[in-house]
Amino acid sequence: MSQATQTEVGTVASLWRYPVKSMMGEELPAAQVNEYGVLGDRATR
Repeated sequence: MSQATQTEVGTVASLWRYPVKSMMGEELPAAQVNEYGVLGDRATR
């Protein structure tokens, strides 16, 4: 098995979630992410 290498490509300045398409978003101090995206976002399963 090969070893993976990590490369830093940037930083996150702010993170926003849009739970419903027509609603305003909310800024998140932190978020849980799974293979579908940010938990609580409208596209997350």
